[in-house]
Amino acid sequence: MKHFYSILFFLIITISNAQDIIQANIDGNIASLKAGTQENPKTEKQVINSFIIVNYTLPTGHSLKVTGPDGTPKSLVQADLPNPVSFADNLVEKQVTIELMNGATATGKSWAFTITNTKSTETNTNTNTNFNFDDYLNNVYNYIKTSKELTITPFGIIDKEGRVNIYIDYRGNNLLTTIPQGISNAQYVVHVITPYSSKDLNPTIYTIKQRSGSFDDALNFRNTGAANTFKENGAIKYETVRDDKFLLSTATDNIDFDLVAVQNQNSTITKTVIENYTIKMTPTYQGSFDIGFVKTELANPTYSLINSPDGLTQTVKVTDDGKSEGVATIMATFYYSPIVILESLLGKKTIPFYKLNGRNFLDDHKIYERFYPTVGVGLNDKVFENLFIGINWEVVRGFALFYGWNYRKVNTFEMPNFESGSTPVTEDQFNYYTNEKWKTKPAFGIKLDLLVVKGLFGKGN
Repeated sequence: MKHFYSILFFLIITISNAQDIIQANIDGNIASLKAGTQENPKTEKQVINSFIIVNYTLPTGHSLKVTGPDGTPKSLVQADLPNPVSFADNLVEKQVTIELMNGATATGKSWAFTITNTKSTETNTNTNTNFNFDDYLNNVYNYIKTSKELTITPFGIIDKEGRVNIYIDYRGNNLLTTIPQGISNAQYVVHVITPYSSKDLNPTIYTIKQRSGSFDDALNFRNTGAANTFKENGAIKYETVRDDKFLLSTATDNIDFDLVAVQNQNSTITKTVIENYTIKMTPTYQGSFDIGFVKTELANPTYSLINSPDGLTQTVKVTDDGKSEGVATIMATFYYSPIVILESLLGKKTIPFYKLNGRNFLDDHKIYERFYPTVGVGLNDKVFENLFIGINWEVVRGFALFYGWNYRKVNTFEMPNFESGSTPVTEDQFNYYTNEKWKTKPAFGIKLDLLVVKGLFGKGN
């Protein structure tokens, strides 16, 4: 009998100790988790979304509360244990906790583990030395900073083709810069830097999925109110890393895209979103509507038939016969800078295409480039009977100098040998020689933004 109690006591201790250990199948590897300790099972996978609890028997009326990266607990009973415990979020480098529950009451027994990724450091078979991925990222930083083909600007890293480049690593981290403020109509290239090894026969593929971003081909004028993603061929391969480039579709509104990890496990394709990104767009304008105050050399006189001072005859009186006059105009300016177009044709520098046919204030034209073709009409004249065409130079935003030509229909009285105020004129002669003609003369002045004009007249927003 004494031996029986000894054996029974030993079995109770063994079962009790066994209940302190949970075995978890993590991507085909069995990890033993001890109660009250933090375990760190290893993996070479960048993305794992599930695990299986094996060889564990729950006491009657008990359950396991499993909490993953999203913080939402899952309750498991004995019948659930043979099945995978799955999460939408990646479990790699994230803590998972398991608690033993008696009904709704915690028993105080818990397990915790964090899957640790070991693939960021790989062996370079060519040199037989260890290559650290973070060291490579430092090389990327230095390359971008010193490259003559890349320029770091407030709105992104610009290459020699005028495209904006965004660098992220496979963990979703922005490299060197944050996601830049967007420029409507610009082209964006996303680089995904990932570890690469020829030994990995089933690597995780990282890709970019664009969720939104559309192109509106309508002309965008200031003051009017007062794509599919593809992977480029030939991804650059390094000794132990790769740089995959993805050209986002050209858009005029915000671009949303995801970094997605694609895994092939036993012929089952699993896609996991690592990180979400948004490029917030600023508008690119093709032109603007403004108010011009112009002095024109083309006056528009008026002629009237009146009695002569002696009352014996009639003559023609000419009024407003000055050599120039001031005109208020409504002007349309088109942001097609001849200077920028000439720089592009001469190959002086690479011009992003959004600068060739538009203007974005985030990446504005230089002051010597801000010469734009302008057309306008007189505010107090009949439509299309007083036209202005020329060039304005925007000195500061909202204020420009204008020079061009005034093409206008003006009144004429072309009676031979006529002298104003003295030559007798009959009514028939007046009607015969009075006419209108189109004439052209130089004009110059200033142009103001509509909002500036509203402010001057106390009509601001």
